[in-house]
Amino acid sequence: INAEYGGYMTGSMEANLVRDGSLQFALLILVVGAVAVGLVRGIPQTPLFPRWIAIWLTISSLICIWDAGFVLNRPLSLSMALWSPYKNYVQVDKLYGNMEDSFVVGQSWMNLVEIVINVAALLSLRNNAVRRGCVLALVASTMTCSKTVLYHLLEVLSGFRFTGHNDPVTFVMLYLVPNGVWIWVPLFVVYQLSTGLAAEPQPKRTE
Repeated sequence: INAEYGGYMTGSMEANLVRDGSLQFALLILVVGAVAVGLVRGIPQTPLFPRWIAIWLTISSLICIWDAGFVLNRPLSLSMALWSPYKNYVQVDKLYGNMEDSFVVGQSWMNLVEIVINVAALLSLRNNAVRRGCVLALVASTMTCSKTVLYHLLEVLSGFRFTGHNDPVTFVMLYLVPNGVWIWVPLFVVYQLSTGLAAEPQPKRTE
């Protein structure tokens, strides 16, 4: 078995992988979440743009920087301590260890574009340009959600080429749950912001 790129594992190996991967994901969210709360403390909260959205945009940006750094620096990043959790993840999603597939690389470059838009949204909020911040966050969240849906859809259409070796528990806990966060949270952000913007009173036109 090639431990870096995935393969068939024994039941005990799968159980250890699920345990370690779940703990690493939970720790990542807790640490990055704490950092994000500190970073957005100076951003004003408004009914149109709740504080939790600012926190989410910060969490997403920090993790996407880390994720893009791993992908764009492979194979060197596979042996670096900064990206050590990916030693588990590439056993679950072999696409992340596949140097020949260009989609995950393109996705990582798109991550960087999303990060720039997220930062622009947060800066707009800090400068009290709330509507502009809402529009930018709406664009970035739509990109995040649709890109992640596409990532999953390609895996389904390929016959689960890169994840089909996992047992159901591993597939759900280490593939669907972590990746699903980047579908459902951005989708709720889109709903929240679009609802708020649609309810905003429109300026009266002057003849």
